Amino acid sequence: MNAKKWLISTLALLLAALALMGALTITIDPYFHYHAPIKGLAYELSDTRQRYINDGISKHFEYDAMLTGTSMMENSRVSTFEELFDVTAVKVPYEGSSMKETDQNLRRAIAANPDLKMVFRSIDYFIIILEKDEQLYPEELYPYYLYDENPFNDVSYVFNKTVLLENTLPVISRSIRGEAMTDFDDYSLMPAEQFGIKAPEDFAPINPDNRGASPEQLEKTAGNILQNVRQTALDNPQIEFYYVISPYSLVYWNRLRAAGTVDEHLDVEQKAAELLVDLENVHLFSFYDCPEIIGNLELYMDECHYNADVLDMIFEYMAKGEHRLTEDNYVETFDRARKLFKEGELAALIQ
Repeated sequence: MNAKKWLISTLALLLAALALMGALTITIDPYFHYHAPIKGLAYELSDTRQRYINDGISKHFEYDAMLTGTSMMENSRVSTFEELFDVTAVKVPYEGSSMKETDQNLRRAIAANPDLKMVFRSIDYFIIILEKDEQLYPEELYPYYLYDENPFNDVSYVFNKTVLLENTLPVISRSIRGEAMTDFDDYSLMPAEQFGIKAPEDFAPINPDNRGASPEQLEKTAGNILQNVRQTALDNPQIEFYYVISPYSLVYWNRLRAAGTVDEHLDVEQKAAELLVDLENVHLFSFYDCPEIIGNLELYMDECHYNADVLDMIFEYMAKGEHRLTEDNYVETFDRARKLFKEGELAALIQ
């Protein structure tokens, strides 16, 4: 009898503990899976949990504009975008994402939020050259239980010890200490001390064997853009889509000039532009003719990734309609870029 009572008591305590764990996580909901953040609680938006919290942000926050894309979007200041475009925005970056992953999550946001009227997204060379269905983030690590409509596999979230100890309880702890919820300006923002790179001591001479993109590369890019960018714009004419071709630094272009692949890169981006500039609700921008951006190496943490000041400048140019690619100017714009990066004195553009 004593053993039976002990077993029943132990099971009762275990069930009570599980119930308490589940109740806390569901109530606090640190991943916003069930509801928007509770006012007054100090939720943390962390770059290490992007794929755990972004879907909840898309579904449950109030907004009419979204900033999304790869790590090239992580340093965006949402407050600048909101002020310039008079919107209420959220930032949902997916570090290391493919075009398809970003597009799938964008479509989920559109389905969940009929008020969405503006999307800002980066167009990155390194992922538009991939196959249209390629997924870069490891499938075995993806928290699909937070994305599907199956309530039963939510046990992976609700009764997860790591979620309880590293997410749910810290929200309570930070709230008691009087801290505030992370704002979208700081979400995934890289520390300022990480920025600032050095210019090459000697810029590369022009490689006479420069090559363009292959038909296979252009075909893959076209398939990727058609499926994961253009179609979403066609399906949602009520939304204005603002795209930026990520402006890599002169250090990057110096490397390509030495390798003889400047035309290959620009051919791919021109193909992407060709498939987007005819749409009325698409606003595509390029900033390779802005030395104050690509020539200011203090703004870069490596040859490609730039800080929030660059994105602030991009937002300001966009709001003015400057540096926009259109059907009338996009070919000429890429021709000027080819001439600059293959024949121009890159060192003279360093700010």
